[in-house]
Amino acid sequence: MSYRIERIEVEGFRGFRKRKELKLGENLVIVSGPQRSGKSSLLNAPVWALVGSEAEKKELGPVPIRERVRWIARNLETDSTRVKILFRGSQGEELVVGRSDPKGKVTVERDGREIKKGPLEVLGLTLDGLVSSVFLPQEVIRAALSLEPKKRQAIFIQLAGLENLSTLEGCLENARKILEDKEKKIAELRKHVDGRIGGQVSLQKRRVKELWDKVLGLGLSEEVLSPDGARPLVEQSLKGLADFCSKYGEKMPSIPEVRGPEDLPQFVNEMRGILFRLEAESPETRRQRDLYERKRKIEALISDLEELEEKKQKINASKEEILKPHGKEEELKMAIRELEKTLEGLDREIERGGKYLKMVEEALSYFETLPQGLAQMECPVCRKAKVSVAHVREHLASEIEKAGLEPLRNQRQEIEKTLKGKKAAQEALIHLAEQEKKLEAMSKELLEKASGLRGREIAPNESLELVLKNMAQATEKGLEELKGIIEARGRAIQGVRAQLEKLGLVVELHREKKRLAELDEIPQTPQYKAFIETEDKIHMQIALLKELLKGLEQEKMEAFRQRFADLKDEVNDLYRRLLGREDFSEVWIDEKDWEVKTRAGDRQPTVIQVFNVGDMTAVALALFLASAMRANHQAGFVLLDDPIQSLDEEHERRLAEILADLAQKRQVIVSCSRSSFVEALEDAGTVKRQVIRLAPWDESRTCRLQGEERED
Repeated sequence: MSYRIERIEVEGFRGFRKRKELKLGENLVIVSGPQRSGKSSLLNAPVWALVGSEAEKKELGPVPIRERVRWIARNLETDSTRVKILFRGSQGEELVVGRSDPKGKVTVERDGREIKKGPLEVLGLTLDGLVSSVFLPQEVIRAALSLEPKKRQAIFIQLAGLENLSTLEGCLENARKILEDKEKKIAELRKHVDGRIGGQVSLQKRRVKELWDKVLGLGLSEEVLSPDGARPLVEQSLKGLADFCSKYGEKMPSIPEVRGPEDLPQFVNEMRGILFRLEAESPETRRQRDLYERKRKIEALISDLEELEEKKQKINASKEEILKPHGKEEELKMAIRELEKTLEGLDREIERGGKYLKMVEEALSYFETLPQGLAQMECPVCRKAKVSVAHVREHLASEIEKAGLEPLRNQRQEIEKTLKGKKAAQEALIHLAEQEKKLEAMSKELLEKASGLRGREIAPNESLELVLKNMAQATEKGLEELKGIIEARGRAIQGVRAQLEKLGLVVELHREKKRLAELDEIPQTPQYKAFIETEDKIHMQIALLKELLKGLEQEKMEAFRQRFADLKDEVNDLYRRLLGREDFSEVWIDEKDWEVKTRAGDRQPTVIQVFNVGDMTAVALALFLASAMRANHQAGFVLLDDPIQSLDEEHERRLAEILADLAQKRQVIVSCSRSSFVEALEDAGTVKRQVIRLAPWDESRTCRLQGEERED
């Protein structure tokens, strides 16, 4: 099955801002137009539909392409990109590949039904195979002749149709690297584990030695490490506990039986718990705790009483300070009442004087209104006698002066000031009296607490201070009496504990020696052995992969020799037809250095040593076209993006004839901007062809066909 391109739909892709649909039904499709008209965009559209983001990388397969650096598929003025390619099979089957961005979703449909295979898989292609036999960008034409040897090898292997072997080699090489990385990590992990084990062993040995030194320091012999060696220590601990219980009237507790070394840890733990309870829960200890609590409460009451007395003293001192300038409290009250009466009398006197003064001032005002020349007038009181106006005026003025109220007001102000001070003192005394009431309540509360603590009420004639002092002394005496009993009991328990701690030390020594033995046995555990086996298996797998890679390299070289031997005649036929140089009769690929060489007599130089740029373009085209003619995949089309760089018109004509012949076998889609090459392609051979002419780029900012109206 061979598929050719029948229709291309693009929108938002490279130079095609607006949607464009192009039919490419003929065997030879010529895409012509000036620079920036969209020729490369049109030929790149099927590639992007097939491989997506791989088409945007600066290396398409093994070949670095300068124009692909920072190359993007989406038109800068659009938010999305869509390319849809309709392929038609040799038996009429329809294959549709669609890709959209930014989601990057690709769909593949065969005869209207979506299939799960990827586009390249359906066409039987790899990415390398796409570059070697289907799509030839401008920069790839001569790249095979000038790249470093390793990349030249990759290109020539693809040209020979051995990309599957290269893919297999890449997978094996990647697997080898992954396994080597795992081997390295496992080795580092094992080194880390061994280091940790060694470190733990050293620590454990040191711990065992320290415990052993302590055991020997206690006068114990090596016999305690034997199965029954610790039994005497068990019996001594039990005897010490039994003697203690007998002496202090305690019931002998139930203790687990020791039948062997494995029972020792539980025995030691149970004994430690029993000794702790005997020490902490004895009647003497409980009594001691109660006395300490009573002592704390008595000390708190004494502290509260001292604080209460201190506050009372401060209140009394404050009262004395307040009454010092005023006499006794009754005298202060009497003085306040006398001052208030005096103020009331002064207020009445000031009020009467004010009324008389007002009347005199009104009379004087009246006489002031009389004419200046008036000497006498009728008496305003009797209405009979005549009085001197001047004399009356003088008399009224004298009365105003005698009736002045300022001295009375000054006297009142002084009395009021004195009264204010005495009232302030009285208020302070009232506040202190309130505080005394609170202190009395606190004193009563203290008496109740002390009575409760003593167990009977404190009589009024008893001193609270003395009662508390006696209670404190009695409590202290009780504590002192208990101290001797508790200390003697503690010494007895400590004796039992000392015997038990010897046994505990032996138990700990047993445990640490067991841990040391377990650490020594780790390398023999199934987990550790599996770890080592995994490392050995990976090492063997790496060795096997290296052998496979070595054998694959030999197989690839042999396959290349065979393939190129079959391809060599076709390459040289194209080379002679295209280049036509009699002085260099043939070209071939030297797999030693992966260089393209030519022959001139007895000399075998590389083509880059003797050929010019145009000749090297011709050699590269011969290699690519020969590979395209012999390819066995299902992509029945070839995409050539401006392949005539550095070729003159004669070589353009020869290339056109070759492409016309190739178009009999595969669909050839070729772009160019030179009119002479377009004309040569139009005249070459008898193959059916079509010409897609693109208009120059203009202010419409989208690619379009010649004759189409501009889109705003």
